[in-house]
Amino acid sequence: MTKLDQTLGLGAQIADIERIRQILGEDKLILVGHSWGGFLASLYAAEFPEHVTALIWSPRLTRWSCPKPDAESDLFASVRAKLPTS
Repeated sequence: MTKLDQTLGLGAQIADIERIRQILGEDKLILVGHSWGGFLASLYAAEFPEHVTALIWSPRLTRWSCPKPDAESDLFASVRAKLPTS
């Protein structure tokens, strides 16, 4: 499961976007996403705000809410806490 999370987990997917930005040689990106892509784009923007010019997103994951500014500073821990246990 650890190997799966390292290659397909949220952190790996966000790292993929960052790697693409670096390969393109762009300082900033305009991210567009819908459903899972919108959720992933918003996580990337939260992790790398200095590399995002604009974010256009339409999340389908309506059960989730964004962490509050005064919430725990670790975004991944905040999201993980909202995941179902089974």
